[in-house]
Amino acid sequence: MKLQHYPVRIHPHPLGPLTLVVEPEFLDALGEVAVVRGYSMTGLIRHAYQTGDHRLSLSSRVRVFLLRYYREALLAELARKKARGTAPRKVSTN
Repeated sequence: MKLQHYPVRIHPHPLGPLTLVVEPEFLDALGEVAVVRGYSMTGLIRHAYQTGDHRLSLSSRVRVFLLRYYREALLAELARKKARGTAPRKVSTN
């Protein structure tokens, strides 16, 4: 799988422009979340960078941001199912 490069300016940043390097699926997911949240792609990348763990690279911060976003959505769906009485008894990790 070929990695995709997405240049982004994050101000102020001592290194100048950065490039997000991730798998195409992550860029697709980032675009979907940007639309739902009302951000541009660059705006959402900046948000993930600024709110992420400062020890991580830009790409890692974006991946973690997306994982958290989708996990929160999954947990919200599970809570809705529990409220309706249709949730699984146990969530399998296999």
